[in-house]
Amino acid sequence: MYELSDWGRPVAPPEALNREKLTTQLPHSLIRVLRSRARAQGISLNMLVDRLLHEAIAVPARREIEQAANIMVAFD
Repeated sequence: MYELSDWGRPVAPPEALNREKLTTQLPHSLIRVLRSRARAQGISLNMLVDRLLHEAIAVPARREIEQAANIMVAFD
């Protein structure tokens, strides 16, 4: 729900401010696979793509953190 700011204009809820729209073109074969996976998981295509992108970014970031921790331990 939107709240009114001091100037009377609506203010978007915080979770809405963290979203941006991304438009891309994908091969039809990939779209078919993604739609099938989304249906199998009972989620929307958008949610599936969001999760897949998040996981693709989180895994390398986790590795970087682990490598940095290993380096710090080596210097102790």
